[in-house]
Amino acid sequence: EPLLQSDDPTRADAAYYLLGSYCRSTGFYGDAIRHLEVLVKRYPDRKELHQELGAVYQAVGRNDKAAEEYKKAIEE
Repeated sequence: EPLLQSDDPTRADAAYYLLGSYCRSTGFYGDAIRHLEVLVKRYPDRKELHQELGAVYQAVGRNDKAAEEYKKAIEE
């Protein structure tokens, strides 16, 4: 949690991404979604974040949300 509250936005963003990826890989999908959604809101143009979030939504059966995120990942 201290890294998420960092005054350095780059450090906080890295912590959100790493926590999101870790939670996804260990099956803590709710936590992964929470961390990745923060980044998607901060960086809506980052396609890889939408793809990552889409994969988590797909893993929990939220295919509607997954499709939305995948669509954002391939938009130009």
